[in-house]
Amino acid sequence: MKTLIPFTLAAALAASGFTHAQTAFSNSSGYITVPIAGNVAGSSAGAGTFVSAPLANLSLFAGSATASPSGGQVISFNGGVPLNLSGASMLEITNGASEGWWTTVASSTATSVTITDSFPAGLAANVAVAVRKFTTIQDVFGENEAGLIDASNSPFDEIQILDAASAGQPTKTVVRSGADWFDFVAETVANEDIIYPGTAVKVIRRGALPLSLVIKGGVRVTKTHADVFPGTNWIGQPNPVGETFGGIQVASQLNPADGANPDFIDILRPNQSADTFVAVGANILNFVTEADANTESLPEGNGFVLKRSSSQVATTVVFPGQVISN
Repeated sequence: MKTLIPFTLAAALAASGFTHAQTAFSNSSGYITVPIAGNVAGSSAGAGTFVSAPLANLSLFAGSATASPSGGQVISFNGGVPLNLSGASMLEITNGASEGWWTTVASSTATSVTITDSFPAGLAANVAVAVRKFTTIQDVFGENEAGLIDASNSPFDEIQILDAASAGQPTKTVVRSGADWFDFVAETVANEDIIYPGTAVKVIRRGALPLSLVIKGGVRVTKTHADVFPGTNWIGQPNPVGETFGGIQVASQLNPADGANPDFIDILRPNQSADTFVAVGANILNFVTEADANTESLPEGNGFVLKRSSSQVATTVVFPGQVISN
């Protein structure tokens, strides 16, 4: 059952005239509720739930460039850019063929933003972008209103963050301690640890009872670009009202099952049952039963595992934007 979004995601924004073509981001705030699986079996390993961040922070700036930034790392505007933007913020292209492409902000002036990557080729002279703060652990998990067991208890719950881009793909463990989220190993505050667009984190619940996590933010209606690296990737389902494999249009972007090194998708359900899926043409199939899985539910605020052979290259998977109205 899809969660009701209190600010009436479809109705309110449609009534305001918002459409995918008209705006890249709704500066309306609301929330979704994501179930966290309880450790009913009492396993020492705990119960796992992949959590994504489909609602984003509100825009700090949105505007159109005065000249194409293609190939460079600076984009210029007539004015209005917040001063002293930093790596805590991201810049996203909000129109054209590169819609949804994002990168980390390096710095800003009143009329420009400098980024850490080079802009894609072929951007229009008036390409539109938005700048907002990255979504963080604090943004998604707040002051632990969901009730994860803090580190003063044993056993305790944890949030795992996968660094898929780094050698060895290390996983950081984040726990609640007092009034903050902490890196369990480094013992440093992790409130501002980033959950990058298109990714998910994994909650390990050791308490028996399920929990409800409320995620707040604004609705992005642009496409979402998710980086996929050789090895394991925790991918966030970006649609805040839920989707299916067919809806996120992922099949044709994966290494197919009839190739030498196919990609595999694993999903983990709240009851801890799991299935593996592969791409065949434009379809997703259950790897074991070979049944069509295009209608497999991918709930809002959840994620899945995408495994890629180490012999393959990193790419980007692009998911459609949230449809607000026709």
